Amino acid sequence: MAAEICRRSGLSKLTGDFLALLAERRRTNHLSASAENYEKVLDVDLGLVRGSG
Repeated sequence: MAAEICRRSGLSKLTGDFLALLAERRRTNHLSASAENYEKVLDVDLGLVRGSG
């Protein structure tokens, strides 16, 4: 079901596969932490620094 929702939402196959894997393994409660960590890695890769508060 997660893969179909992702497909209809226009998300990439990679994103859909990742979300389907989280759902299959009953780990959707980790989605927020995964998104936060991905954002940090992306910021480092792009050389961005975010201000606090």
